[in-house]
Amino acid sequence: MDETASCSDVGEPQEPIFEGDYSFNTGIKRHITLADFLIFVSSLVASTAIGFYQAWRFKNNLGLEEYLIAGRSMSAFPVGLSMLASFVSTISMIGHSVEVYNYDTLYVWDAVGYVFGIATAAYLYIPVFYHLRITTAYQYLELRFSRSLRFVVAVLFVINMTTYMSIVLFAPSIAINAVTGLGLWGSTYTVGVICTLYTAFGGMKAVIYTDVFQFILVFVGSIVLLIKALIKVGWIALSESAGRTNRLKFFDFRLDPTIRHTVWNLAIGHSFTILTLYGVNQVLVHRCLACKTLRNAKIALLINILGRCAFLSIFVSIGLCMSAFYEYCDPQRAQLISHSNELLSLFMMDVLDDVTGLPGLFLASMFNAALGTFSSGLHSISAVIVEDIIKVYVTAHLGENRERLTMQLIAIMFGAVCVEFSFLFFETESILRAKIANLSLLSGPLLGVFSLGIFFPWANTGDNLYKFCLISYQGAMAGLFGSIFFLGLLLVRKGISTPLTSESKFGHGCVNNCNSTALDITPLMAEVETNPERHVYHLSYMWYSFIGTTLCVLVGLVVSYATGFRDPRQIDPRLIVPFFDHVFPFYYLPETTREKLRFGINHEGKFNVMSRTISRTSYASSRTKSKATTDSGIIPVKHRSSSELHWRYPGSVISREKTLGTEV
Repeated sequence: MDETASCSDVGEPQEPIFEGDYSFNTGIKRHITLADFLIFVSSLVASTAIGFYQAWRFKNNLGLEEYLIAGRSMSAFPVGLSMLASFVSTISMIGHSVEVYNYDTLYVWDAVGYVFGIATAAYLYIPVFYHLRITTAYQYLELRFSRSLRFVVAVLFVINMTTYMSIVLFAPSIAINAVTGLGLWGSTYTVGVICTLYTAFGGMKAVIYTDVFQFILVFVGSIVLLIKALIKVGWIALSESAGRTNRLKFFDFRLDPTIRHTVWNLAIGHSFTILTLYGVNQVLVHRCLACKTLRNAKIALLINILGRCAFLSIFVSIGLCMSAFYEYCDPQRAQLISHSNELLSLFMMDVLDDVTGLPGLFLASMFNAALGTFSSGLHSISAVIVEDIIKVYVTAHLGENRERLTMQLIAIMFGAVCVEFSFLFFETESILRAKIANLSLLSGPLLGVFSLGIFFPWANTGDNLYKFCLISYQGAMAGLFGSIFFLGLLLVRKGISTPLTSESKFGHGCVNNCNSTALDITPLMAEVETNPERHVYHLSYMWYSFIGTTLCVLVGLVVSYATGFRDPRQIDPRLIVPFFDHVFPFYYLPETTREKLRFGINHEGKFNVMSRTISRTSYASSRTKSKATTDSGIIPVKHRSSSELHWRYPGSVISREKTLGTEV
């Protein structure tokens, strides 16, 4: 309620615990200086220059493979940093810190998701794609299932990433609007135009090396803000405030799946969300395929475990500092900011403004975090559209120059689309939840489809899109659309901006040096669901990826059973991972037991057959019998979607003119 209150009304301490010309004492938001603005602009110029320099450097040697996957020549360190830059976005910077400010530190259990999700991708999923020597992850689906499934999943990826990149553009626009007064339109177009240009013309190497610079800038800016915040707040004040406001919360083992955050949904649910990104998302798979060896790809992924956990720790700590700093003056209630997404920018100006240039440095880090994510997404979208749609359904013979030009035009077009779509998210209260909900809606089912193919050799699918439209019951397709439908229903019924439960956000409004003033002394509460009925639509958003993956696998297996399992012996072993040979504790089982669990598939030496190569075309569409068999037992089959000859071994599907690597 609103009422006139004196200092005694709001409790101890009665004076602001931080004296100075901070926003909560003056009621005025600070803006960056000219020096800060020049540092910020310089960072954008540097990012653009690196991208165009790489484009100029390789202009005479920018073949198609060089443009798409950097000639498969990248080492682990730059690729690892590029991956970090791709998904350590401004959303993460704002979302993690504001999560702790609004709630508590329970979110640190996300680190478990980083460890298990990325490690699983490195040792179970990425080796399959790398050994196949494919360009996009979705080519695997045609080899394992059918061309129609490859097309559907490619389209879903484009939709998913377009939405995600629109959210990514929205986040830094809020930050720069808050500290410069530049309109949201202007800041959004700045990010979009810069990123689109160097991504379109530079290719994969331009994206990776620019990502490295942007990651370094993000890391330095984040560390500077954390150090200054700890100095400004002080360890004693920080620990006392965390105790008063109950921010230090590390354990909640309740089994209720409708609770917003628990140890279980953060550790298990987030593991699946991370696995969808690092295991089957083209943005990160693309980078693994650019590595010169599989070992380099695995090291790059392990670098990401350390990097993601480090960034989580940094921004959880910044969130605690924000909670202590604004403990007795919540900026949103004081109308210093319009919603919590602007909080990090306000805190940055309050803490860093006493040193000229530091606000500009951190603002540059926030902006460059968005640039890295946006450029990576654009490059992957253009590759998927050309490789998985145009070259399959339009023409397989574009030629290197026309194909590269087509990808550049697609990157420019989708850059413009994402800029326009970003304005749909300007009223989103929690960009972290919006990001996770968006990724989970489609990424969970997509992970389920790949898991069906990689771990369940008897799963089947329809042979063509027309057949699927007529009898929508084939395994992988049914699992994919069944899980998407269910998750979509969850989001529609629950919404992505209304939480079910919440914690109290401690804050009384600004004391303003203890002058008697009109204060709202009611504790600030996030919106709470008042309907006592708890049902499936109230599930925590952290479970969405897990639910999507599990539903897709279960529905796919049931429908595969109903329509007839495939014979595992008729599938090339390179398309299957022997799960029980890789996962603890199953690999301790006796060899005779594990042999039965391979379901008749012989995996011995499958990556050492130097004569086998991979076709971009479908095994499903080549399953016809009665082709002329050569003396070696190989059946040659020509496909419209590829100019390469597809050699089908009896019971397998592998061929291309490049031999497969042997390194594991």
